[in-house]
Amino acid sequence: MEFWGSGLIALASAILAVWWLGVAVTPLVLAMALGWVWHVRTFHRDLPSPRQFLPVYGSALAWHGLHLYEEYTYEFYTLWPEMAGVPAWHAGQFLSFNLVFDGLFVLSGVAVALRIRMLSYWVSFLVVGTFVTAIGHIVVAAWLWEYFPGVATAPGSIAFGAIVGARMSACRTVRGNQEPHRGTPS
Repeated sequence: MEFWGSGLIALASAILAVWWLGVAVTPLVLAMALGWVWHVRTFHRDLPSPRQFLPVYGSALAWHGLHLYEEYTYEFYTLWPEMAGVPAWHAGQFLSFNLVFDGLFVLSGVAVALRIRMLSYWVSFLVVGTFVTAIGHIVVAAWLWEYFPGVATAPGSIAFGAIVGARMSACRTVRGNQEPHRGTPS
């Protein structure tokens, strides 16, 4: 159930993103799909110790907040949709979308702490999504040969995504019908 439940969460998230912001979020939807693939690949691993994981994850979320601040301040919400050939998003539309998704990232961190694997999908999406979107910011800035909103925080996003991904991947694999180790605070 948890396996398919996380797939339904990923699908619902993708549908919500396209409904909310339109086709300009196609790279984000791709990141959601890749995040679910990574989630499935690591699904039989134990969840990390909350004490070791949550400070790193919280730092990644704080950095993501800084990235959102950069995007919002320098009007990513108008530039990116126009580059994608669709009307610009309204500032409130962009900000509310990101705040809802940030709330889901926080919920996913709580799910890791409570050992609820199905809801930990959003951790996987954060890992993959930071790579896809950060690399996208860098590529667009290089293509335009000028600053593009989000490019200044993109390298940090990649670094935090790699650190969170490594913490998730380092957990031991659970074999067969063995119940996943619930972990002890360390």
